Amino acid sequence: MAQIAKNITTIMTDGSAVFAGVKDLAAAELKPAIKAGAVGTGLFGATATVGLAALRFGLLTLALLFAYLYTAIFDVSYPVGLIFGFGTMALFGLLITVAFAVLGARQFKKVSGPREALQQVRETVLAVTNAATAGGAAAKAGVNVSASNLAAPAQTVFTSDEPPANYVSDPLL
Repeated sequence: MAQIAKNITTIMTDGSAVFAGVKDLAAAELKPAIKAGAVGTGLFGATATVGLAALRFGLLTLALLFAYLYTAIFDVSYPVGLIFGFGTMALFGLLITVAFAVLGARQFKKVSGPREALQQVRETVLAVTNAATAGGAAAKAGVNVSASNLAAPAQTVFTSDEPPANYVSDPLL
């Protein structure tokens, strides 16, 4: 019985260290995701800034140039040339805006959550649950559980090629 109490104390004291490591793993996974999100947000900000400031003047100038070319080449009146010139530049402006939006969307696709940290938490909880269940079963059977018995992984016989879904191999052993 003293051995079980000692094992529970060990789990309680080492558990905080395990979860602190999981916290560090989650932070390490989230930093690249946050960076990719920030880059994507910056690209959308650049889309708005460049699209509304620099392109406004550039498109206005090119629209007037196209208006002149439409009137000179196609021999249309100046108001019709203005309509075609500004319509052409509106289409070019939309194409540039779509290009920036696509680049920003690609950056946002790189954002993901801490998958490995969550998997580690699941495996740790399952391993502690399995160890507690095995210790309880051993205590009921009157078997003396020692540290050498706990260090060796139990041999599991699988009926198929793949282990069951709830099987977790201990990454520390």
